[in-house]
Amino acid sequence: VVACDIGEALVRRARATAASHGVVGDAESLGFKDASFDLVISSEMIEHTERPLAAVHELARVLRPGGSLVLTTPNRLWQGVVRSASRLRLRPFHGLENFVRRAELRDACAASGLRIVRHIGFHPWPFQLGFPGLSRRVDRRFGGGIWGHLMINQAVLARKAS
Repeated sequence: VVACDIGEALVRRARATAASHGVVGDAESLGFKDASFDLVISSEMIEHTERPLAAVHELARVLRPGGSLVLTTPNRLWQGVVRSASRLRLRPFHGLENFVRRAELRDACAASGLRIVRHIGFHPWPFQLGFPGLSRRVDRRFGGGIWGHLMINQAVLARKAS
């Protein structure tokens, strides 16, 4: 297991808690050879890069043929709401956020040699509002359909061609 983050403190924490090999690195220019990993998991990361779609390309580059990418990121549809919440100090985050549209993510995967196996939406409303059990049921029932396009976050399972 290799944990990679741009923040050295977060890499140290990952090393300590997950007994992983930690690497400080930039998602738009990963310091790994082509086809290094069977599985890449990117959880709520690409939106914190200058060029999120370039980060998708890098994640695909380090995947071995037949490897899988699991990626979650916010849906661009919600960026205005999230920025308003930050301006109103309803959320503590004040860093770089470049949300991507579902179609942009799908196209970036295809352009990077990835075939999307599943593309779903999750979090039908801000988790701060509560009702986690209801939210999970809504995610499972509607996240894979047209309603998934309206949800706050999106998740992709994609495979690199063999």
